[in-house]
Amino acid sequence: MGGNRNLVLVGMPGCGKSRIGKLVAKFLDMEFVDLDAVVVKNSGMSIPDIFAKYGEARFRELEREAAVSVAERRGTVIATGGGTIVQPGAPEIFRPTGTICYLRRPLEELQTAHGRPLSRDRAAVEKLYQERREKYELAADFTVDNTNASPDEVAHRIAELFTAR
Repeated sequence: MGGNRNLVLVGMPGCGKSRIGKLVAKFLDMEFVDLDAVVVKNSGMSIPDIFAKYGEARFRELEREAAVSVAERRGTVIATGGGTIVQPGAPEIFRPTGTICYLRRPLEELQTAHGRPLSRDRAAVEKLYQERREKYELAADFTVDNTNASPDEVAHRIAELFTAR
């Protein structure tokens, strides 16, 4: 049903890209790939360990390599990391084969989490949100809000908009 295009989900850490992406992939009978999981698999290290041992710059290199390899696929729902699409040149990696959906969630509903080096507390999440929001909007082909609806409802809305393109 998804055809040859990829559906690329972008947005803040904790906005629901992985959870909703899996549902969209199921609805559209497409493969699902979590870009962070690809980085972990390729590097043999957790993301917090990569940050701790090598820093953010090395993580971004690994993330870019993973993005290039995943973008070559067809008919795949790709959940990017929160910072993937805001890196220089990143939207262009996905555009030839993908449609980009910004999964927007209000700042107050974003979760802080252990294991997310750049969004470990509320102040860090607010700073990231201010830095990234406009970049997500500019990269997106369409935007869907992940608020006041169940994950199934949000996933169905994304699937409808994606297939209508």
